[in-house]
Amino acid sequence: RDLSGIRFTFTYVEDESVTFDVCGEKNTIITDENGVAVTEDREKYPRGTLIYGTWRISEIPNSGLLEPIRDFEIQVTEEGGIYPYVANNDTVQARVEIQKRDANTGELIPLSDVSFRIRDEKGDLIEMWDPALGAYTDVFRTDDKGTVRLPNTLFYGSYTLEEIAAPDGYLLSEPVSFSVEEAHRNPLEPLIVECFDQPQTGKMEVTKVDQDTDENAGEGFAFEIVAAEDILDAAGNPRTGENALGETVELTKGTVVDSIITDKEGRAASKELYLGSYLVREIAAPDFYTVNETEQTVVLAADASAEIGWAKVKAADVKTRIELTKVDAYNGMKALPGITFRVFPETLLEEITAGRLDLPAAGREYTTDARGRVRIEDLNHDTTYCIV
Repeated sequence: RDLSGIRFTFTYVEDESVTFDVCGEKNTIITDENGVAVTEDREKYPRGTLIYGTWRISEIPNSGLLEPIRDFEIQVTEEGGIYPYVANNDTVQARVEIQKRDANTGELIPLSDVSFRIRDEKGDLIEMWDPALGAYTDVFRTDDKGTVRLPNTLFYGSYTLEEIAAPDGYLLSEPVSFSVEEAHRNPLEPLIVECFDQPQTGKMEVTKVDQDTDENAGEGFAFEIVAAEDILDAAGNPRTGENALGETVELTKGTVVDSIITDKEGRAASKELYLGSYLVREIAAPDFYTVNETEQTVVLAADASAEIGWAKVKAADVKTRIELTKVDAYNGMKALPGITFRVFPETLLEEITAGRLDLPAAGREYTTDARGRVRIEDLNHDTTYCIV
């Protein structure tokens, strides 16, 4: 290691105004690459640079790599004497604690076995002896509190923390840069390196189909997505997010977190939601369909292979319909096939009775089948119909 450029200053204790200059800086000597510095300058001070008496020597902190030595004093008692002194600097080292935290809440993620590696300025992996393993390791894992105390100290310098495996339900964090500096050498106060993980989110896609044909049922089906349980963070606290009205609330059981409506393809996608269990509840259907009141439970689960998880839901609706059976008035067991009915909205009745609209032009015509049955479908909501 190059030990050049380290400065030592001299103060004459009996009279601080006493000075010398051997390097262009008053009362200072500077080390060479081997860490050697001398006060000798035979041309300027042929009888010796330091006068008799007590001199206090101080090291000026350099880059912080080496911990400065404490001030010390020497006694100059003879002319031309040589006073060697070996100054051993301790390299700045720090205890380091890594903390895994939730990026949204800032709270510790109390999960064990979240693993990290550390690289130095050159990109080399840091390897340490781990007494618990009885072996050297370059992988450091959290305890059940979400922290890991490195088994040994790190020397002064710059480092990069890399997360190898994120906790379940979280995304892998970006590398974290940190430095060990002179201020971190207190072993009772470890350098805290925080690593924040974004909680994984998911979306759900609802596809609405016709129950009879299994074909796309089209647009206009409205759904609510409701928390089926408290949506919790890793610490067990309810997460905070926006409900369907855009209000920031705790996401407790029963909270309506989103409202969606199907498009022309019969599909509707939710916003990004925290992982957890939800209910998909249909609240409105367009004309020709009834509301399916059966709730579906959907679980958005952790997916390490994707940044955003997806859950797909298929929901079937029955068309609005009336089924008629035509039978003989005297023999109720006898079905009457081929009987024709016309069905039209009550709003057209006045036009028909006034002669302004011919009955064959009103509504739709239906004919009973071989069993005397007819199914009348595609009926509008909140509409009264006439059957003739």
